[in-house]
Amino acid sequence: MIEESEIAGIINKIHPFTLILFWMRDKSVYGVYKLGHGHIAYFKLPQEVAAKSSKQELLHHIHVESNHPHPESLSIDEFIAGIKRTKLRKIWLTRKGGKAFEAAFLTLKELKDFLQLSSQ
Repeated sequence: MIEESEIAGIINKIHPFTLILFWMRDKSVYGVYKLGHGHIAYFKLPQEVAAKSSKQELLHHIHVESNHPHPESLSIDEFIAGIKRTKLRKIWLTRKGGKAFEAAFLTLKELKDFLQLSSQ
């Protein structure tokens, strides 16, 4: 089970212009995006988009202004409650600011360890 303290620790270590997608076993996708000025956006992708999309398609749906279903904005409490409901399947990290970077993780511990190393 995912603990609130784990999520809070990860959110505090995210660099600006970083997007993290949490792909859950029930096929829901939750995300965190940290902007350059420190603002953090929490969201959930619509089920019809998340269930049939690849990573690149998900990123396209998040960033493109068109007739696609847009992510549902969440408060931090709604975000944590949502990802605590089901088991984690995988995590995708994409960093756009500075040196672009992409990585995939299977556990929160792997992500947490990576963020710890990258902040040093």
